[in-house]
Amino acid sequence: MSEPGPDDVVVRTERLDVVGHWAPEHLDAFAVLNADPEVMTFLGGPVGREDSDAFAAYGQRWVAEGLGLLPVVRRDDGVLVGMCGMHRHRWCPDDVEVGWRFARHAWGHGYATEAAAAWLGRGFAELGLTGVISIIDLGNVASVAVARRLGMGLDHVATHTTSPHRTSPHMTSAQALSREVEVAVYRTSARAWRNR
Repeated sequence: MSEPGPDDVVVRTERLDVVGHWAPEHLDAFAVLNADPEVMTFLGGPVGREDSDAFAAYGQRWVAEGLGLLPVVRRDDGVLVGMCGMHRHRWCPDDVEVGWRFARHAWGHGYATEAAAAWLGRGFAELGLTGVISIIDLGNVASVAVARRLGMGLDHVATHTTSPHRTSPHMTSAQALSREVEVAVYRTSARAWRNR
């Protein structure tokens, strides 16, 4: 994989680069990630390439605002390990959400916490955000643990309706329908982040 140049990196940590655009090699690896049933357990189930690319395009469109849901690559080998970033979720359009999604081979290394912490630092220090949320399926204990490590506290629980996937090689007729999902909304503020 090609190494990102300094102008391509939106967020950098000791081990990770968050790249400001989805290159073809990122999209290939992201499609594999999004087709993994374990990765997608709490994200509506696995999806096909068309939906994977559509999600990446959605994530890219926030870059003009200084946000984005963008590829995360390991700095030592350039391998895509996941996606992390910030956007305005349709369920909470008045808030900025930090979100993450990582390949199974990248689990257990602290990458989600590392990348999301760097995004929070950017959001509060560079973008002037006063607060950030994270919307997490109630059953997703791993992501709840990440939110807590980031110093985020439970704000409220809500029920929302999901949009059906358009394409998925693994989709059942039940998955093709909208469904209600219970989520926990975690939140932190710029003040809490500075005082953590």
